[in-house]
Amino acid sequence: MPDGSGHGSREDYRRLRRAVLDLEHVISADSHGYHREIARHLEEIHQEITALENHAARNPP
Repeated sequence: MPDGSGHGSREDYRRLRRAVLDLEHVISADSHGYHREIARHLEEIHQEITALENHAARNPP
């Protein structure tokens, strides 16, 4: 994971994005109806990851 410097490696972001995708897969099988709300939050996380990736690409360490 990122070291707190504000810069994560591309591999850090790939692992984080993969973890979110894995969660989405599990949630899609949710039979209790919570998946819509959780999916909305996961989409927000995806957007934050993308913003972090873009920031890191523009501002190398």
